[in-house]
Amino acid sequence: MTACLKLKLGGDFILTSKKVGFLSFMFLISSITYAQEIEITPEGHEIMSVFYAGGSYYLDQNQKVTLQDWLKGKINLNEYEILLQSHTDNIGSLTYNQFLSQMRSESVLQALEEIMISRDDVRIQDFGELAPQFDNNQLQGRLNNRRVDIILVPPSS
Repeated sequence: MTACLKLKLGGDFILTSKKVGFLSFMFLISSITYAQEIEITPEGHEIMSVFYAGGSYYLDQNQKVTLQDWLKGKINLNEYEILLQSHTDNIGSLTYNQFLSQMRSESVLQALEEIMISRDDVRIQDFGELAPQFDNNQLQGRLNNRRVDIILVPPSS
């Protein structure tokens, strides 16, 4: 399987692969860190993660366009199940982090609606701080847990 990544912006960037099937990248633009992870699983699921600043559910224009372009590039997108899974780190109360998780899903859902993907066609799971994939005791873990995973599930065989 081959992945292609185009970066049009100048500046510092890092490409890493910490797990089989993952490509992560991070770059710095005017003191704002932008990170994104795209996963391609053996089962054919494709995952794009949108990352957020601590306590934020703001989806900036660059991330929105990248997400929308990724989805527009999918052939037969209407045949996939679209699943949003939102996460937070463990800073703040359980109630606040659940709210933040829901607001992050909503920000992605609004971006999907702009490209004519109906809310009714999207399944949402808001985990808040309850299902961390990364260690919240480490700064990098908390940064990686502040995200919404957009998962495309292929039709059943």
